[in-house]
Amino acid sequence: MYYTLKGFGEALKEIRHTLHLTQKDISLKVSINLETLRKIENGLVLPKQETLDLLSSALNMDIAELFLTYRMDHYDELEDLKRELDFHLDSNNYALLQEDLIQFKKLATHNMNQFFRNQVLQLIALIEGVLLGIKEKRYDLQIECYIQALSYTIENFNLEHYQTYYYNELELRLLMNIGLTKYTLEDASHCVEILLFCSNFSKENVQIASSNLLAKLHYNLSYTFHRIDLHKKALEHANLGIQYAVSNRSISFLAHLYFRKGIAQFHLDIPQYLETLQYAKDLFIISNHEDLYHQMLESCKVHYGITV
Repeated sequence: MYYTLKGFGEALKEIRHTLHLTQKDISLKVSINLETLRKIENGLVLPKQETLDLLSSALNMDIAELFLTYRMDHYDELEDLKRELDFHLDSNNYALLQEDLIQFKKLATHNMNQFFRNQVLQLIALIEGVLLGIKEKRYDLQIECYIQALSYTIENFNLEHYQTYYYNELELRLLMNIGLTKYTLEDASHCVEILLFCSNFSKENVQIASSNLLAKLHYNLSYTFHRIDLHKKALEHANLGIQYAVSNRSISFLAHLYFRKGIAQFHLDIPQYLETLQYAKDLFIISNHEDLYHQMLESCKVHYGITV
């Protein structure tokens, strides 16, 4: 596993200086060998977990988490690219996906450990799969692309046995996309089955439950139930997604969920639908999704005869 030890050592030294502590102060405070600390700050040794825990106590911050950010030379670049990709996908801004693909392929040429290399390869496959569906309408190949991506980290992945595997967040996202593509192939029942599995799996996994994926799953479930005219189910999942987003103080997908809630209320003749849609409209602006704001207004007018 590759670490940028020099960069981590410099960051550690800067934190220590900020707190006006000497190496000797740290050594005496938490019983770390002074020579070991010097070597860590000079990027000469790989620190043990117990040493990271002692440093966390001495510096009053999670040094183990800081250390993880130095697992590869381009960790920050990967995180920035992932955030941009998320924004482009959430905004339906597919025109920028080709540039995202170029950047991820460029990143894949850099030195990194296998864990991050697999993650980059899976994100490349995710983008290629989305583009296959949008540009070529080759939904069969789209699913094959997602299955190949899952095979990078789940040996001999078989879609027929998808419920038998344990997933991380990115793997579960790829499975979610398979489910959505199943709907495009007019297999709504399989789509709902996969999305419900992903949702239940997310709730049982603390790390995934703390991400934005669960909000996206509830949105996709709400939209899928809307498309098959099960509007009570659509409303149920919109509300579940909103509850999750609010409890996690996440605004990134909240507007989408309120939009789905408002449309479900409209179909169920619930008078508050206009108020809900107005709130969704405001949230799209606040969350910097101006294109989706206009798409929402157009969709409400054209498909439902609603002026928001």
